[in-house]
Amino acid sequence: MTQTQAPQRTVTVDEVGTWPVDGFDGHEARILTVDVPAGEHAPVHLRPGSQYIWVAHGTVTSQLEGEEPRTYRAG
Repeated sequence: MTQTQAPQRTVTVDEVGTWPVDGFDGHEARILTVDVPAGEHAPVHLRPGSQYIWVAHGTVTSQLEGEEPRTYRAG
């Protein structure tokens, strides 16, 4: 019997838009769409500045350094 592997599911990130932030030379605001397949996770990473999360489907759990995890739900 031959065993087959499940297809690789990956996190995908697409940039929707980017623009400079007035009064903050060298800084920019960006809008991204991030698709995380169910059961997958993004690797630990750092983000300079603030982030705002809107979940289209399902739930996303995020944890900032030194804080408890937070779960965001669709909508």
